Amino acid sequence: MQELKQRKSVVFTGDLNVAHLDLDIYNPEAKHISKIAGLTPQERESFGVLLSQGFVDSFRYLYPGTLIRSFPFLFLVDLLCTVDARGQFSWWSVRVNNRPHNRGLRLDYFICSDDMTSSTDRAVSSELDSSTTSATATIVDSFILHEDTVGCSDHCPVGLVIRI
Repeated sequence: MQELKQRKSVVFTGDLNVAHLDLDIYNPEAKHISKIAGLTPQERESFGVLLSQGFVDSFRYLYPGTLIRSFPFLFLVDLLCTVDARGQFSWWSVRVNNRPHNRGLRLDYFICSDDMTSSTDRAVSSELDSSTTSATATIVDSFILHEDTVGCSDHCPVGLVIRI
């Protein structure tokens, strides 16, 4: 990925089978968590190393937790939008019927090269100005489609919107 990143923007996606942050686990304080595959300290730390080498988790980049986003490009009105990224999971155990109770993990990701974030804020603030272009792909949004896909799988789709 590092070699490819030298030539162009990189998006690595899929079920990566690791819940990186406590925010990505419905019960991070449970004593057994550190012994479960995908949740061990070594796996979570290794995922963090990847992210520290010029890559970002697109969902957490845009939604780090509970955040209030302000859109200053609106004239005279500052629209505030609260986005709560807690409880946003992409996998639930079918064996113990966890999905109806939203007891899950976030295991599905879009990992993007950090060059895709450098103009993300500019892309959002210039949403009304279609003449603005960027030389590289830019993250616009990242989302989880959990509510519309109940009963389809133990995972749900995740999405990424980029501006090219």
